[in-house]
Amino acid sequence: MCWACLVSTLPDGSQLATETVRLAPGAVSYMACLQRPDGTVVLLRVSNQEDPSGAAIESPGGRIYSPQSPLALDQLKAIVTSDKW
Repeated sequence: MCWACLVSTLPDGSQLATETVRLAPGAVSYMACLQRPDGTVVLLRVSNQEDPSGAAIESPGGRIYSPQSPLALDQLKAIVTSDKW
């Protein structure tokens, strides 16, 4: 799923991978990815940075928009593991 993730297996057999990345001072990106036994994948990434993948010209990750990400990692986990999907 990713190279620096924490992966856990949920009671239903789903795999939940989470990751926190801080590529620049003040920057934070979170990722939560759920892969269900039936193959369904729910992936969510958020960041407080313009382009955390690093494609912004002359600025690794671009501008930092706020002191923190719009959602916390626990919120991402709750969204991807929701039974609404």
